[in-house]
Amino acid sequence: MAPPTRTVILDCDGVIFDSNELKTEAFRRVLAPYPPEAVDRFLDNHRRTGGVSRFVKLRRFLAELSGREAREEVLADLLAAYGRACEALYREADFTPGVPEILATLAEDAVLFVASGGAEDELRRVFRQRGIDRHFRAIFGSPRPKDACVAEALKAAPDPGRAVMVGDSESDFQAARKAGIPFVYMARFAENPRRMEALAARHGFAAIDNLTEWRWDHA
Repeated sequence: MAPPTRTVILDCDGVIFDSNELKTEAFRRVLAPYPPEAVDRFLDNHRRTGGVSRFVKLRRFLAELSGREAREEVLADLLAAYGRACEALYREADFTPGVPEILATLAEDAVLFVASGGAEDELRRVFRQRGIDRHFRAIFGSPRPKDACVAEALKAAPDPGRAVMVGDSESDFQAARKAGIPFVYMARFAENPRRMEALAARHGFAAIDNLTEWRWDHA
């Protein structure tokens, strides 16, 4: 049997795991010592900028919203606390419908990658713990930005001209667009569906509710 030549690059949160709201609540807990109005502004921005690295978001929070000195050691402490919260929640987070069975089926026909705003080392541990790492050739995440994660996946793809990105946020769409590959929007768990629906209407990319609706003609 010939090896697959197609490539599917998947976002993690809201595509593989139903974890978007869990991660939002993890931010709320970690930032509880800060002024509530600053935290609320941060969380509103967080929901509108899915897929952007926590490194970027928390650095911006300290610099622009916290009302406190943005020292590197403070950022390091916040990142560590958030990382611990995320690893704990991933152990309990539900898969989105059809995962991991759909990953096993897709892996028969395509080479699979993850390109996520989540921390790369954390995701690799979580995928191993949850028993789905074997379906992926590589898992890419922050601190590198989403478009760099997609670029790394395409470097390792058997045929970059036969690749597609599946995501739930504008950063996923923009990364796919920059790479020149098709984008499929997975809608059910998206945190900013109104924005994504507007982008779909403008750019005409395919939309599915969840991975059980995946068809190759979407790509």
